[in-house]
Amino acid sequence: MRKSLALTAVVSFSLTAPSYGADLDDSQLESIPVPEVLTPVRLKQPRTEVPASVTVIDHELIAAAGVRELPELLRLVPGMVVSARSGWDYVVSYHGTNRRNSRRMQVLIDGRSVYQAGLATIEWSDIPIAIEDIERIEVTRGPDTAAYGANAFLGIINIITKHPDDSARLRVKATYGSSGTENYYASTSGNLQDSSYRVTLGKRRDNGFDTRQRGDERNDSKDAHFINGRWLLTPADSWNIGFQFGYKNGIKTDDLNPPNVIPPDIWVKDYYGSVNSQVFLSDKNSIKWQLDYSRTQYVSEYRTCENFGVIICGDINDNSQNTRVDFDLQDTWLSSKDVKLVTGTHFQRKHVDSQTFYAGTIDLNSYQLFGNFEYRFLPQWTATIAGSEEKQEHGGSDFSPRLALLFAPDKTQTFRLVYSEAIRTPDLYENNLNWNYTATKISPPNLIPDPFIRPFKKSLGDLTEEHIRSREFGYYGLWFGGALELDAKIFNDDLTHLISENLTNANLIPTNSTSLNQTGFETELNIHPIEPLHIHINYAQINSHASSSTDIANAYNEQTLTPRHAGSAGIMYALGDGLSLSSFYYFAYPVNATKLSRWDSRITKQLRLFTNNLSVSAAVQHYFYKYSDYFTDNTYDSPNRFLVSVDLSF
Repeated sequence: MRKSLALTAVVSFSLTAPSYGADLDDSQLESIPVPEVLTPVRLKQPRTEVPASVTVIDHELIAAAGVRELPELLRLVPGMVVSARSGWDYVVSYHGTNRRNSRRMQVLIDGRSVYQAGLATIEWSDIPIAIEDIERIEVTRGPDTAAYGANAFLGIINIITKHPDDSARLRVKATYGSSGTENYYASTSGNLQDSSYRVTLGKRRDNGFDTRQRGDERNDSKDAHFINGRWLLTPADSWNIGFQFGYKNGIKTDDLNPPNVIPPDIWVKDYYGSVNSQVFLSDKNSIKWQLDYSRTQYVSEYRTCENFGVIICGDINDNSQNTRVDFDLQDTWLSSKDVKLVTGTHFQRKHVDSQTFYAGTIDLNSYQLFGNFEYRFLPQWTATIAGSEEKQEHGGSDFSPRLALLFAPDKTQTFRLVYSEAIRTPDLYENNLNWNYTATKISPPNLIPDPFIRPFKKSLGDLTEEHIRSREFGYYGLWFGGALELDAKIFNDDLTHLISENLTNANLIPTNSTSLNQTGFETELNIHPIEPLHIHINYAQINSHASSSTDIANAYNEQTLTPRHAGSAGIMYALGDGLSLSSFYYFAYPVNATKLSRWDSRITKQLRLFTNNLSVSAAVQHYFYKYSDYFTDNTYDSPNRFLVSVDLSF
């Protein structure tokens, strides 16, 4: 509680103290660089002109955090809840909500969605990308369906990778640590005439958590290999074209199974390809398009037995193959510094093949039109009108608006008032599920048919869209010549028609029976008092009240993963002579009847090895509570976990 009061005091002082920026003349204000972001309205613009709350995790902050799992970085975002159901199954959601699935946020990598249509979730461990290749992560904290469609229900996580020209010509890195952790990374980049490229190879493995709450051993390891590449071609100043590809092959173990089932291994193959181009028609007008293809294959086969008066055993599977194609076309028109217009269209095709979950194959197409109009009608006032019309095949269409009013007393500060509505369309797994098991190689033989099909569960196909109405009053400002960056907001969100059931074989058919109201405030501070010192602080207070017309368990599911208090505080300091220190504290409580309280520290020493750069780092994660994450079955035998890395760049 003292932590939250202290952070509240900081925010209160920041909002009531005199603006030191106001004491600077116009030329001094113009000299202060205002960070730019791309994600909220699909347009690169200064933070002071953005009609949304945004968090940027840059590559320096990524390196200082010292984590090896991509979702762990999102603990640096105010209001973001990050938890692990197993050693590889992460749940990431803004302001919490559903305790099992990450199905209400859009996650992009260089504009390509990684949402798994056939499973209605984000499979974080199956993303074939290395943390070392990330330039920055932009997180839009709030609904952004007006720009990105139905899955941007609670917000957008946009992972932007490094330009090949910003990557080392050759870099190799190895990381070892607790719980059998092994990470290997190798990357090479270069130039070919008017183009640049980067190719990355990687391997990730660990043993997952150690034990359950009752003391028995967990079986939730992962072991994966991946390759990805990026090639950018700029034949002329007026246009460019880029290509990306990736492949991942891995195995995961899973011990979350019903009785009489031997825990199966899950083999995963993930492929993706992407091509995009931007054409500059004039200094005021450009057209950008992107075509993405991805396919993920899951193979999970095992043998189970049941008592039909006599014990009968057979082979069954949870296999599936999910394919997705996206085409995005965007026109950007800047008539003057006072008028900005972004319009476009998006097409998406989903295809799933699974005998178990869909009794065969199923397809779903969707279409979207979007637009964002900004007009500075007075020197200090800007209005934004944005909206998206989206239609699913065999369904109706939905319109999602966003209205914003921005007041900028000077170049370095903005007050924003934002109202937005968003929808999340039920996905294939929720609305088209046709779950049955086909048993083969049955023993003893001749007692029942072989193969034997057992219907299990079928969706009614009558789900409607989830809805959210979001209201936000926010502030963004740079103080003390840019040494302090502050983003703060107060929010009031109403979520209705929520699909809250945990979509497992032990639960009933999903319904739109839950409503949720969330209010609170959140803040983020970045402080650079002197060049070698960087302090990062974020805090969120979230008040959640849920109700369900059918089952109180649904209301519980929407509230249990939403902490009332959550945040982090980090300090990074360069001591000189290549030595740097960083330390981060993460907390969240109460959440899922437990707490998160973790302290990470990292020390790094950079050396010159002939003409090359050698970096050696050591990190420790210390958990202050027995349960190392939000779920009580996720525990380590020791409160301390260690990582050691050796990084060599040529």
